[in-house]
Amino acid sequence: MHDPAPSLLARAASGLVLLTTLLALTLGLSATAQAEPYVSCATPRQATMTFINNLQEETWHPTAATTCFDWTSFDGPPEARVERVRQLLAVLDARGHFVYYDKLPDTNDYQDESGWASFTLFPSELPSVALTKVDGKWVYTREAVAAIPQLYDDTFPLGLTRLAYMLPPAFQGKLFKVAYWQVVALGVLLLLALVLGAIVEVMLSWILRKLTSRQSVIGWSDEALKAARWPITLLVAGAIMLPLLSELALPVRFALVLHVAVRTVVTGSVVLIMFRMIDALAAYLEKRAARTETRLDDQLVPLVRKSLKAIMSVLALIFVLQNLDVDVGSLLAGLGIGGLAFALAAKDTLANMFGSLTIFLDRPFQIGDWVQVAGVEGTVEEVGFRSTRVRTFAKALVTVPNSTIANAIIDNMSERPLRRLRMVIGLTYSSTPDQIQAYVEGVRAILQANPGVFHDYYEVHLNNFGPYAIEILLYAFLKVDSWTAELTERHNILLECMRLASRVGVSFAFPTQTLHVESFAMSTEQPQLSQDELRRVVNGFAPGGELGQPRGIVLTEGYMPQVGSKRGESS
Repeated sequence: MHDPAPSLLARAASGLVLLTTLLALTLGLSATAQAEPYVSCATPRQATMTFINNLQEETWHPTAATTCFDWTSFDGPPEARVERVRQLLAVLDARGHFVYYDKLPDTNDYQDESGWASFTLFPSELPSVALTKVDGKWVYTREAVAAIPQLYDDTFPLGLTRLAYMLPPAFQGKLFKVAYWQVVALGVLLLLALVLGAIVEVMLSWILRKLTSRQSVIGWSDEALKAARWPITLLVAGAIMLPLLSELALPVRFALVLHVAVRTVVTGSVVLIMFRMIDALAAYLEKRAARTETRLDDQLVPLVRKSLKAIMSVLALIFVLQNLDVDVGSLLAGLGIGGLAFALAAKDTLANMFGSLTIFLDRPFQIGDWVQVAGVEGTVEEVGFRSTRVRTFAKALVTVPNSTIANAIIDNMSERPLRRLRMVIGLTYSSTPDQIQAYVEGVRAILQANPGVFHDYYEVHLNNFGPYAIEILLYAFLKVDSWTAELTERHNILLECMRLASRVGVSFAFPTQTLHVESFAMSTEQPQLSQDELRRVVNGFAPGGELGQPRGIVLTEGYMPQVGSKRGESS
């Protein structure tokens, strides 16, 4: 009879061993499932994912991260390989080079534009970090492996990351994956950059003021310096921060945002400074243009200022788009594909631009000219790329598209060497032929005596027997250069014609249906003069005569007209 105790103990031991084995296998399988890395070098995208994903805190497999690298020229141990790939990832993160997997080629047969099996992650910033196809696998080239130490030293020249490990544990904590010491260092860097920027701005302002005090040709006024003060400070601060941001070793997303923000601030500061310089240059050119006789340069200065500002704005926009990882070449190609729609949408703008070019080349008017164009009459104030601004005589500012002006009839009133004076003078039918002839000769004498009249050609004749008046045509030209002067000369001639009528004894006719009774006719009877008396009246209105007042009269303080005084003389 056998003792059952040993068999029970044996069974219990066997069960324990089996349970332990199953538990170990389970734990081993679980650990293996959790720790299994992602490894694939079939395409540039998969090779890059193998490199980056295996160096993350959640999926830390540094040995697997070294799989897709060409180590044929590297003699170091596996630990050195891990350190090398960690340095490369630190360079990418610190410089804000975020890798978008969906933008990487995912085919084994990929070829670049030259037909080579090669791909570069960041061609403009890191041309040495490239992948190539070796034995059917995509790996980072041996040149990239050799260039990593130098890239790391260039990215972290001060070595702040090594000093950060010496800080107390309180500074090692993290907020949104950013260490406390990185936040403090970023604040200190920003403050230091602003202080240094302000110092540089003060020094530049002092130097420029010294230069402008000695050489006025620079034309940089205090207003321009004051307007450019903050842009200069921000430019210097951004130029200081940009190379030092990588020293903070921030996470790649934070680094990317900061790099884009600093570059945008630097670009905007450069644009603002250039705008201030363009304004200062335009102000200087306007002063020089005001000294010349021609007004073409006055018209050219606003166009030059706007053109330079437009060019600077376009360049700044392209630079900002490139910093935002926008493919400008593809964008322009897309515009080329949709060029028809763009041309249809911008045809009016292009027509106005060509209209401004036509105005500049043909020069139908200049700044300050009095023009009549497209139903608008006034003085030209500004000619731009899109439109021309005309100030009407009612002081309203009218904007006329340049395409309309280029196709319209332009009447430039300022280019008239002479201004026409045409009127019909009606005399009553009670005037005698001798009086009419005397009046005509007197009007001719008035025109000859007025220095504002063009004496080479004028016409004064008995022209028609009207329904209620004997009509005398006065046709002459005035030598004036403004509307005010034209009205003044017209005023003087009309007054002389009225004085002549009073002296000759004729009356002006007017349309009426009133019956004239005998008493009214007797009261309006004019004196009858002999031919000698009429001749003396005509000679009195001739040049040098004692009756003529061709340039108007001067009033005394009591507003009493002094007959015979010349314009501009005191009575």
